[in-house]
Amino acid sequence: MKTILNNLNFFQKRKRNIILSPLKKTNFENLIEYLDTSLIRNILDIGAGGFVGETTTKHLTNYFKQSKIIALEKRIEACEQLEKKFAGKIEVICGDIANFNKGAPYDLIVIDLDASLITWIYEELLENQLYKLLKPNGYIIAIGIANIKNAKKFFSEEAARTLQEQWCPFMKKYIKASGMTLENMKIKFHESDKYYVLNVLDKWDKKENVVNWVFFQKKG
Repeated sequence: MKTILNNLNFFQKRKRNIILSPLKKTNFENLIEYLDTSLIRNILDIGAGGFVGETTTKHLTNYFKQSKIIALEKRIEACEQLEKKFAGKIEVICGDIANFNKGAPYDLIVIDLDASLITWIYEELLENQLYKLLKPNGYIIAIGIANIKNAKKFFSEEAARTLQEQWCPFMKKYIKASGMTLENMKIKFHESDKYYVLNVLDKWDKKENVVNWVFFQKKG
């Protein structure tokens, strides 16, 4: 428990530093670079084909050079591109996380799916499939909702309206807020028997984000 609290205090301090100083790295890098590489041996990168690995896979291969990384991607074309771009560094599997169980348990699971699937991550996957695939004390970095109100700034008017229609009732029920923050997610999981929430950081280096990263640790 002391280790968990120390980790949490560190990430809170790190978040303040990020706010006060210019970002030279992505917030995804800011999260993973403080994980002990000797303890992260088995990694599952779900939705790795987004921007053909630029968002998560590239950073995972750069930092966890000795780890086994499985990139799970549903789209065949994206799988082929990942295999070509990261040849010899990752194992690419074309498939769906809903029925995936290869290589478990994992020390770190990263899940970066389409914005329209975020509610599915938190309603279903986090509590069931991802929990089963993760080792005790293992980590999850999951895409989350930063602010529903900013959807129109990132998506077309039609896409933003569709997301807001999906996200609003979910968020009202889930945390009664328009976005996931470190504070409200800590409250949400305070009595959880499955996860600690260690940090929440914006996904993109922008002042008004619509999505973010939520960083979990599975309780041992």
